[in-house]
Amino acid sequence: MSEMELSKFRKGTKTVARVAGSVLDIIEIATGKLEPLTKLPLVGDTISDVQDAVSMMNDYVKGEYKNVPVKVIIGCAAIGVYMALPYDIIPDNIPFIGFVDDAFVIKLILGTCISKELDTYRLWKAQQA
Repeated sequence: MSEMELSKFRKGTKTVARVAGSVLDIIEIATGKLEPLTKLPLVGDTISDVQDAVSMMNDYVKGEYKNVPVKVIIGCAAIGVYMALPYDIIPDNIPFIGFVDDAFVIKLILGTCISKELDTYRLWKAQQA
């Protein structure tokens, strides 16, 4: 790769990181509004985990939290994509039941590839305070 190509690549990477950071800032603010729901039985822990996963990815993109495993990044992206898709197993417009499949998919992804890293991230975050 030539020096000019490498320079363009670096510039492009910085742009992608900046945009991703802005999007994550917005998502983190939005998930913060879910804070009252973290006290609810059954869904409270999952909401807290999603909030922490968004915060972890935000800190990762900003370069503050390093060494996030690839499977964690893929898992977080999968949660985001699934939540953004308009198609679900159970349509979201069915009250309460419409979100059961969302909660199941999120819990499955959190349990299989994110939860251990969330524990590590929470310890790191506590040390930063």
